[in-house]
Amino acid sequence: MIACIAAGRGLYRLAPLACAVSVAAAMAGCTNAPGRAAPAAAAPLPASADPSVDWHGLIAAPLDSTLKDLPFAVHELLQFSEETRAAGEPSGGEECYRPGQGTPRFVDRELDDYVLCYRRDRLARIEADLHVETADADALFARYCDAWLENSTLVARDGANCRGRAGQIAFDARLDEDRGESTTSMSMIISKDPDSMP
Repeated sequence: MIACIAAGRGLYRLAPLACAVSVAAAMAGCTNAPGRAAPAAAAPLPASADPSVDWHGLIAAPLDSTLKDLPFAVHELLQFSEETRAAGEPSGGEECYRPGQGTPRFVDRELDDYVLCYRRDRLARIEADLHVETADADALFARYCDAWLENSTLVARDGANCRGRAGQIAFDARLDEDRGESTTSMSMIISKDPDSMP
């Protein structure tokens, strides 16, 4: 504004315009000053933003890999079915193992059980089981299913079942229909997609 007042006679006609431009620029500078903008309200994060919700985190070693490819020690389980009990073979001809200690976290919870099953010495199936609060079970399962299907192809879905596939890997998540008073069992099975097998 001082520069406007000091304008010489030859610039008298241009002085008002110069003043207007100077004032506008000053106002713009105040408007765009850093830290002046009101912060936007934070949107709630989707379940997929939590890395522990990703079912890929349950895959300790690639499917079809051998036992020695596991990054941790395991101990063998003997699971017999009625059909194979007489033949003395584990259920489904599989050999299943549990980690010696420690399991992956899943949906931000400690797993109640985590089993890796091998068929013909190759990792064929991974099973994970945990418990969620019964009162929140349906809402949690629906939210987790949404996250699991974000980068997977839907195979089947209903209130207690969420199945999908990504590439050659299939997952099958289920919410136990027999609800406990406080907690309900939720399971996830990961295996090779039958449609991708030769």
